[in-house]
Amino acid sequence: MALFSASPDEATLWRLYQGGDITQIARLLPTVSDTLPAKAFFNSLFETDGLKAVNSYKMLAGNPPDSRSQPFALERIIAYECALGWTPDRIKSFEVLQRLFPDFEGLIDLEAIMPESRAAKLIEKEIAASKTHHERNIWSVQVGAFRNRKGAEAIGKKVSQFGKVIYEEKSGSKGTITIVKVGQFDSKDEAEKLAARIRKSTVLNPVVVLSRASE
Repeated sequence: MALFSASPDEATLWRLYQGGDITQIARLLPTVSDTLPAKAFFNSLFETDGLKAVNSYKMLAGNPPDSRSQPFALERIIAYECALGWTPDRIKSFEVLQRLFPDFEGLIDLEAIMPESRAAKLIEKEIAASKTHHERNIWSVQVGAFRNRKGAEAIGKKVSQFGKVIYEEKSGSKGTITIVKVGQFDSKDEAEKLAARIRKSTVLNPVVVLSRASE
């Protein structure tokens, strides 16, 4: 018996998305009716033009708060703007997401990728301390943060062609998340080049992050 019907419903697509199964979504999406409210969101996942995708997400983010697409669209807008290096005062969608959906559990650890965020400041503090412990700065490309370990591993498998995949577990007030990173570089420029390759070849919004390693 097939796991999915010929015409998957909206719940099926959201389940696949939250599980990180982008490949399955790509296979099933052509069979979905254009009248499905969330189809615009899933179509945007496969838009190769980043600006067009973001414009689509912005239209979805303007929907009433009862739209299931809205918080996920806001999440992807924020990730894109972070990847562009926008300053926190320009990323208005983050405030909107927190205000309208305070209990939203998305697929991206937004607080970790926000410029000048608490997580970023903590990393900077750790890096400064590392200088006295003979540790060096390294740069990696973060491709996602998941509350579902299987979803993290699925994304890790998809990006393994780009380099060594690193899984990092972090505990927070809402439970444990698995952060997926690719590569380790001494140069930020090299990490940026890899992020650009991943962005061009996939529907992901990779972000270059600082880390450290013992020498």
